[in-house]
Amino acid sequence: MPAVVRLAIDDHSVPANDVATILFTCRHETLQELVTADADDPHWPRRLELLVALAAQGTGDLPVGEQVTGLLGTAPDPRPFLRALRALRHTAAEEAVIAALPRSPEAAVEALEAVGGARTVAALRDGLGLDGPDGKGAVASYLRPARHRALEVLWHLTEDPDQRRSILVRLDPGDLPRRIAADLGGPDERELALLRAGLDPGRPVAALCRLARNAAPAPCRPSPTFCCGSCPISQRRGRRARPETPANRRCLRRSSRPFAISAAVSTHEGRSGRACCWTPWTSGRRARRSSPASRSICWTALNSRRPSK
Repeated sequence: MPAVVRLAIDDHSVPANDVATILFTCRHETLQELVTADADDPHWPRRLELLVALAAQGTGDLPVGEQVTGLLGTAPDPRPFLRALRALRHTAAEEAVIAALPRSPEAAVEALEAVGGARTVAALRDGLGLDGPDGKGAVASYLRPARHRALEVLWHLTEDPDQRRSILVRLDPGDLPRRIAADLGGPDERELALLRAGLDPGRPVAALCRLARNAAPAPCRPSPTFCCGSCPISQRRGRRARPETPANRRCLRRSSRPFAISAAVSTHEGRSGRACCWTPWTSGRRARRSSPASRSICWTALNSRRPSK
């Protein structure tokens, strides 16, 4: 068995998955043979590739993640071990990966994307200076080469809205991390504002398209005049709720003066206490709340008393 494992380590032409399939029946012995090597062994990348292939068989009885996590702390080069932990998605290795951040920030951030959680959020916020005064602390020196990638991972691991807003204020509109830019534009107006900022004056067409794509939603305007058909007069006449059209303006007539009828209280042969009619949007004024000074007679009731032409 040791000879077969050494042959698989030396011969890179054989895919790791094929080796794992051949050695499936003796996978426990293979695991022990793969992890028993010196820390400076140059064949660790191939050993780790075979370990990941063994774990991918899905038996669940091989402690591959635990073995790789234990080897990470003493490895002279942590990058292949971090790549293996990312492939294994061994969440119990989160603390060990965070400890490896200063030694290999780029590979550690990639691994934290797969295994990170609340502790990763806290570590990245501290390293990026987001927990300093006013969220404007200095970025740790070891995170500067991987700052964009760290921001992307932190953004996608953060669920608290307040913490997300603290990330937004630190972003440069002209140099947004790609995956954050793709995820912006949600219900938060601050995200849209960030996407609208940082326009390039030398590219007016692209700037205009960016503004149009990330414009704030327009305020909701009332629909054209409707009658709800619920007032006693409309019910007696069998009228249904219908929009105002040039051929159908008997239920509601446009007012010659720019005002809005109160939608809270209307009068239908007495006080029914129900509102049924809205005037159309006129002169940019909204329908006012009912008050003793702003109550109006429903135009449906008013028109019913007018002589038909």
